[in-house]
Amino acid sequence: MQHRGTTQLPLVFYQVFPRNHTEKGTLQDVTRDIERIRKMLCAGAVLYLLPVHPPGVAARKGSLGSPYAIQDYLQIDPMLVGEGENGARGTPASDAGYDELRELIDTAHKHELRVCLDVVFAHTSPDSVLAKEHPEWFVHDLSGNPAPVVAEWTDVVTLDYEKGGVELAEYLVSCLQKLVDVGVDGFRCDVAGAVPLWFWRYAREKLSHDLVNSFFSFAFIMCFLYQRHRSFGLRKHLVLSGLKMHALWVLTIPLTAKCCWRRAVHLTWFMTMMHTQ
Repeated sequence: MQHRGTTQLPLVFYQVFPRNHTEKGTLQDVTRDIERIRKMLCAGAVLYLLPVHPPGVAARKGSLGSPYAIQDYLQIDPMLVGEGENGARGTPASDAGYDELRELIDTAHKHELRVCLDVVFAHTSPDSVLAKEHPEWFVHDLSGNPAPVVAEWTDVVTLDYEKGGVELAEYLVSCLQKLVDVGVDGFRCDVAGAVPLWFWRYAREKLSHDLVNSFFSFAFIMCFLYQRHRSFGLRKHLVLSGLKMHALWVLTIPLTAKCCWRRAVHLTWFMTMMHTQ
C-alpha cells in the first residue's frame, strides 16, 4: 500500500483465506505456514486474514457459504478449529477457536509480522444472532422482514445504524475488543462506506488505547452501491458523500507509524480512485 509521491516504505499485506489455505483449512495450518510466509515478506508486513467467524446457513451461497455472510461476530468458525481429524473439526468450541487464533497471532508476532482481520459490519447473514435478537436493527423489505440493500446479495441482510444507534455500536465494538484482546493488530473493514462515519470514529476512540501501534483499513463500496442505498430509502447519513469518504479514509492512517507509512491522502488522488471504481 503506497501512493504516488511517497518515499516511505510500503505497508505490505499478505492475504490468507484460512478455509482454503490448505486441504484441511484450519487456523493451525495457517500457524504452521507462517515461517514460510515470512520468508516472502519484510519485517512489519501484515498477515491479512479473511473473516474467521462462522458463515450463516440460511440462504447461503454454495455448500460452505460466504465468509462475508456472518452468523455470529463473537464466535470463531468451528470449521477452522482443530486438526480436522477424528471428528475434531467442526466441533463448536469457541474457547478453542480463540485459543488457536491467539496462537496464530503470537506466532506471527514472533516472526515480525502483524495480523489484520477482516470485519464485516455492513450486513450479516439472515440467520445471524443479531437478526434473530434485534431484527429492528436492520433494513426491512415491504413485508417487514430484514433484507439486503443489493438484491443480488441474497445471503445477507443489511444493518441500519440509525435504528440500532449506540446500542448496536457498543455491541460491535465489544466484538472488536474481543479480537484485540487476543492480539489482533488491526482491521480491514468490508464495505466501510455503507457504515456511518460516526461509528468508525466511535470504534477508533474506544479501541485507541489498545491499538496504539495499529490501524484500520477501509474497503469502500462502489458507486452502484451508493445508488442502491439511496433507492432503498436509507437515511442520508448512512450513505457517505465523497468528502465524508475522504475523511473516513484518513482514519485508515496508522495511529502511530511503526514499520509503515504515515501521511494524509490527497483528495484529488482519492477522487480519481472513486472515478476509477
